[in-house]
Amino acid sequence: MHAKSWNEPEVRDTLARLIASPELAAAPRQRGLLEFLVEETLAGRAGRIKAFTIATSLFGRDADFDPQKSSIVRVEALRLRRILENYNSGPGASEPLQFRLNRGSYVPEFIRNPATTVAFASALDAASPATSEIPAAEGHFPTSVVEAPRFFIQPPKRSYVRPAMLLSGPLLISTIALAWVLPAMVPSPLPELTDSAPPPRSGVVDSRVTLTVDPVEPWSSDAAAVESSRRLTHDIQDTLSLFENPRIVEAAQQAPASDYRLTGRMSYMSADSVSLSFRMVRQAAGTPAEIVWASRYENIPVRELTQGGRPEAVVRLTTTIAQSYGAIFADLRSRMNDSPELRTGFGCVVLAYDALDEPTVANFAEARSCLKKTLATDTDFASGMAALSYLDVAEWQYGLNDSAQADPLEQARDLTHDATRIAPSKGRMHAAKFWVRFASGRFDDAFDEARTAVELNPYASDTLARVGAAHLLRGNVREGRSLVEQAAATNSARPSWQDFFLFLGAYLDNDQDSAARIAMRNGVSQTPLGNLARIIIYRQKGDAIAAGRELKLMNKAFPGFAKDPRAMLDRWQMSAEVRDRLLADARIQVGQGVVKTP
Repeated sequence: MHAKSWNEPEVRDTLARLIASPELAAAPRQRGLLEFLVEETLAGRAGRIKAFTIATSLFGRDADFDPQKSSIVRVEALRLRRILENYNSGPGASEPLQFRLNRGSYVPEFIRNPATTVAFASALDAASPATSEIPAAEGHFPTSVVEAPRFFIQPPKRSYVRPAMLLSGPLLISTIALAWVLPAMVPSPLPELTDSAPPPRSGVVDSRVTLTVDPVEPWSSDAAAVESSRRLTHDIQDTLSLFENPRIVEAAQQAPASDYRLTGRMSYMSADSVSLSFRMVRQAAGTPAEIVWASRYENIPVRELTQGGRPEAVVRLTTTIAQSYGAIFADLRSRMNDSPELRTGFGCVVLAYDALDEPTVANFAEARSCLKKTLATDTDFASGMAALSYLDVAEWQYGLNDSAQADPLEQARDLTHDATRIAPSKGRMHAAKFWVRFASGRFDDAFDEARTAVELNPYASDTLARVGAAHLLRGNVREGRSLVEQAAATNSARPSWQDFFLFLGAYLDNDQDSAARIAMRNGVSQTPLGNLARIIIYRQKGDAIAAGRELKLMNKAFPGFAKDPRAMLDRWQMSAEVRDRLLADARIQVGQGVVKTP
């Protein structure tokens, strides 16, 4: 540690301003970690600040906690380090004393800021909190701020019901705000596009998609408007960074050119509200820039953009762009047939997610080949590893690759281990590890990993849907149905497998009207689980002909699943009670290697 150039009162003053800053105010887990690390250091116990101590003293882990097997402390420390770096370069740039958390250490450093020229005492007196609000007109300001889940800092002892408590309480509170209907895409005038895209990139190929986020244009040049614009831009960048793709490139650093560019404008509506207009442009090398997505958000309260937490409009914007099957996914998918060169890098991830949506032997083989070729040249492509692990698990669950000699779950475990090692602060990597552990029957470990995934990114609909699916498979109807419905509300382009779990939630909840409506949606029968859902509904309606037709579809498309549906449902870790109810209501029998009608 640097030679001591601080005293306890000013450390505590700086800490008070830090924990009141918007980023830490919206991150209770990192706030608690920072307070713990500072208190231990001030108490002279810096030497005992280790991963084990933090896990057992702060995060409620048992005495058998192994830091080599669980990355929870490393992940939280990474997020805290990023928050401190953002604060030191932004709101806290003039702090006389700055907090740092160096890589490889959990002991905080209190560093005298060399850029500060004001005497310590007067600087502390003059410093204003990072949460000062923009002056606004008198009157009521409706607010709508989406906060990250407020999980317990000290959770109860590990048990199977603990994940249910964590995911059905604070998570549901935070994700209820995500259940919106996306507004119509209404483009508004924005800065003119250049005639052509920037020069082509050179050097090593990067498998990740890149996105430049331009500063949002304020509605005027006054200080309040400019500050609102600055905070909004920061919130957009910060929320997008929760997703592992795209990689965010600041406007001042976009050399070489990024794949996409996001521009935005704030427009004055009244003394207390603004509208926000955004558009995303593709910057393909050597071709004119092209708008691929645009939207407008009306009547956004000014105070929503200036207080702590994530504004709802920011969450709506960023999830629409960055989530699985979102705007970037859709743009890449729409161009793949005409542009074979896109079938590499992140394009392989898109192929993998399309295969999960429409699981066939051919689709899985194409996505797998693409991912393996990319990973051979980009060994740090964590997104590709996570996508490949999903393919391994899904092929096994659908019975599409039972002739393979290697253990698919073992392969998936190795992939997710590497993915979380390479990108420990990205929620989707932990979501992939959760799904593999769940498929392996390690329920406590799986839900522990799910908790980490959701805390790292509470806005990833694919993660919420998988956690909800796992609850439903184990018979936890209330938690599972709520999660899958909230995930569906945030992603209208969701894959077919999610529709089955929407069906399962309604079916297990005895909501037969909703179950029947969901089972009849287009695309549901692209999976054997969807076939099963439709068979049940046809049986309930007394339509034996339609049920038989759906049985033939299952036998033809998924012979491995149809050979023994009971064993296949067991591969999904479906509880015996849920499994037996589905098979009984479907009234299917197993004989001579195919499913038959009774």
